Amino acid sequence: MGQDNVVPRRINKVDGAAGEVMESSGAGVAEVWVQKLESYVLATTRDMTAASGVVGYTGVGFQPTCIIVIACIDGSYEFSIGIVDSAGDDRSIHAPTNATWQEQTEFLYFDRGGGDEHYAVFTSFDTDGFTLTWTKVNNPGGNAQLRFLCLR
Repeated sequence: MGQDNVVPRRINKVDGAAGEVMESSGAGVAEVWVQKLESYVLATTRDMTAASGVVGYTGVGFQPTCIIVIACIDGSYEFSIGIVDSAGDDRSIHAPTNATWQEQTEFLYFDRGGGDEHYAVFTSFDTDGFTLTWTKVNNPGGNAQLRFLCLR
């Protein structure tokens, strides 16, 4: 008969914590508590004419340990894909409207041409989301659609 879901299961006299599941590698192998994968997609926008500054993104429901973002500029072919790992190291690739793929050291990067840029670097993983620091260079225009896949 299966374990009652109301009574916590113990492994070696240790209860599992919130967000953990029991994992077994098969007969004769000790069970262990492991963190289950949690994910959340945060959809938002960024006005490319907005001033440089720090922006906190909340509503994720947990503190992420990895984020993947896909972003594009409305009405153009320009887009950016960024990744930040659990160590906080961020990178991106982007395709400006008139060039081929380019690798960047920023988490998100948009090159609107003529020296007009807007980019974000990863700042922190927060209790209910994350923080980015945005930089505006000259006069980039447009509106960016941002989709963040937050993982823990």
